[in-house]
Amino acid sequence: GELKESVGKGNVFVLMADLDALAHKAGMSTEFDSHLLKCDKWVESVATQCEMIGEPLVILSDHGMKKVKESDSFSVNVEKACGRASSSSYLYFLDATMIRFWIYDENFRVKIESYMNGLKEVFEIDRGRRSQLGITKKDFGDLIYFTKEGKYIHPCFLGSSHPLALHGYDPEFISQEAYLGGININGTGEVDKAVDMYKFLNHNLTK
Repeated sequence: GELKESVGKGNVFVLMADLDALAHKAGMSTEFDSHLLKCDKWVESVATQCEMIGEPLVILSDHGMKKVKESDSFSVNVEKACGRASSSSYLYFLDATMIRFWIYDENFRVKIESYMNGLKEVFEIDRGRRSQLGITKKDFGDLIYFTKEGKYIHPCFLGSSHPLALHGYDPEFISQEAYLGGININGTGEVDKAVDMYKFLNHNLTK
């Protein structure tokens, strides 16, 4: 009802965040598949209407998902190995699939690199890869590490529960591939970065 009333009043953005949350909680399970089918039927009905009236519809996911299990987790204790974090030494952030460091005292860099290189579950994003991903600015971190596909940090700064599926791995992994398509659009072209997506949406949805 609300969607129909919005037709002709500009672009409408619909987010299906519950599908993402369910994947983390239930994994790629029959429960997830059932909910995915419900979402698919709803999108199909919207697509049919858009096709009939000639309105563009863009359908996209911002990432894929990788099935994981508790035995895939590993712990990280940076401060025990490298010394206390502070605004004068270094700061860090532990995501489930990524670790970032901001170095304020270069004496800590060697300690951190040595510790991280000793973790078989992670790999550093080097300068070349950072350039490809568009994360060259220092604001993103002086040192950035991905966990290997299927591995995850537990606990991390985002919580202590064990997920059953995750995203946030290196985008090169097939499991992380996103979807982009739609109705009455002028092709997707090469959409590899956020700036490409902006150009695509601006071209197709701006009147």
